[in-house]
Amino acid sequence: MVLSLGVFLILFTTFLYLLHYVVRGGRKGELIDKIPGPYAWPFIGNIGMFMVCPEELWNLSRKLNKEYYPINRIWSVKVPVINVYHPDDVEALLSNIKHIEKSLLYNFLHPWLNAGLLTSKGEKWHDRRKILTPAFHFNVLRQFVPIFVEQSEKLVKSICLESDEKVYDIVPLLHNFTLNSICETAMGTSFDQEHDVKDEYRSCVSRMGGITLHRLTRPWLHMDWSFKWSQMFKDQVEALKVLHGFSTKIIKERKQYHEETGGRYLKGLGFETGSNVYGFEGEGFVKGKRRLAMLDLLISASKQNANIDDEGIREEVDTFIFEGHDTTAMALAFTLLLLAENKEAQDKARAEVDDKFDESEEGKLTLKDIQSLVYLERCIKESLRLFPSVPFISRHVSEELRLSAIICK
Repeated sequence: MVLSLGVFLILFTTFLYLLHYVVRGGRKGELIDKIPGPYAWPFIGNIGMFMVCPEELWNLSRKLNKEYYPINRIWSVKVPVINVYHPDDVEALLSNIKHIEKSLLYNFLHPWLNAGLLTSKGEKWHDRRKILTPAFHFNVLRQFVPIFVEQSEKLVKSICLESDEKVYDIVPLLHNFTLNSICETAMGTSFDQEHDVKDEYRSCVSRMGGITLHRLTRPWLHMDWSFKWSQMFKDQVEALKVLHGFSTKIIKERKQYHEETGGRYLKGLGFETGSNVYGFEGEGFVKGKRRLAMLDLLISASKQNANIDDEGIREEVDTFIFEGHDTTAMALAFTLLLLAENKEAQDKARAEVDDKFDESEEGKLTLKDIQSLVYLERCIKESLRLFPSVPFISRHVSEELRLSAIICK
């Protein structure tokens, strides 16, 4: 009996060793472990230290990045994650056309965004970008300045109504402002008066962010079949009903508008060879006003069989509503934070803006005025450098990549 137990222990230990070698051994594991980083336990790697609340996770990430700058590695069971921060290494990765495949993280967004421009790859990504690029041409964007001015004035009024002296949480107000702006410009619809709908949408965006982060830091939830057994999956299903319902409503109303107008406003939105270089003729429209909306391009492309169907339209609408409003709101929040903490910069930016308002006859800024706000633009760019709305870009590397700034122990 003792002998049998001893043999069992030897076999079990050998099995564990072989399993560990398969998971983190070989040439790849040897190279990865030369990169500095926190101690990785056998099998489980570093997952234990990342199972904390989101606030602590942010602090932990900053601590690791500072301690192991300019590069560090962590292990998530069998998946190595390499974090690079030196500009030369970032350039080496992002400028290499061989390394354009999105990482595992983006897979967790597929139930929500499916394979839109953010999460797609290869030929599909190129086709979608070709369709969408005309909607962001400068001559198109300049038509939306009146909307940006109008929504900005509403934002200022909302801040004034919130409090005479202090606003304790400005982020919800900014999210409301950016969501209104992206819906009216890119989607050609307005949700100004539908506060409950917007509040529910923003709440579900936050829930999906928490679910994605929770799933990312727990490898046993990476597989779809195991995730479906969790409470998080049920929460995700409920959130997606709201998020997809929001985008579906926008698309349905826009299509209905085109049906009621006989599709005449879609006729200039060409995708065939030899079409207008901007992808449209005339000024486009939104409701009764003639303006080009991104959603109109998608609808027109689907009618012309330009490699997009109804599901593809919703993919891009979901992607751009989320990416368009959330990232802009956070950029504004951090810019206001930094201006509040740096009174000298705030005074210079305020004086620059006041001068333009004094020169304006109608008390409104034009596109030319906005382009001349040089100092304010520098403040915004510096805010984006210090606190980017999207703090990291993740790629799956299937081939060896030479990094110039790597420091090996």
